[in-house]
Amino acid sequence: MTTGTPMDRSTILSLWNGAWETGLGFAPWKDVLSGLTPTQASTPPGDGRHSIWAHVSHICFWREYIAASARGKPVPTDEEVRRHNFEAPASSLQATQEAWDALKNRFASSHRAMAEVYGDPTTQNDWMWGLVAHDSYHVGQIMLLRALQGLPPIM
Repeated sequence: MTTGTPMDRSTILSLWNGAWETGLGFAPWKDVLSGLTPTQASTPPGDGRHSIWAHVSHICFWREYIAASARGKPVPTDEEVRRHNFEAPASSLQATQEAWDALKNRFASSHRAMAEVYGDPTTQNDWMWGLVAHDSYHVGQIMLLRALQGLPPIM
């Protein structure tokens, strides 16, 4: 999968880890879910719009997809992509603290898994820079959704 000009692997890994740890001039990815309740995370801003929970699921899903692909493992079918992309609780009863904590752990573990893929010289890197941009875009959306709920910014 080619999404643009290949970038040096060490630069990509530096950007990836920097976005997680320090934010590189924006909120660190590791902190964007801090202080959110399951209700805040699962409430969409309007009809047909994605909640924070859905954005986090989307980020994790594509990280896992790309990590599997890069390692030559099976990837989800088109039907699984449709079913699990932007997955969120169907009701407030499903938006439990346990489920929210599991998703937050998945967010962190998918980040670590991609860092391992980036550090593995046997994987292709022509697509890797695109995931940094993709995740930065969705983290920005999460930050906007936090602001729309009246939550303070994360610095």
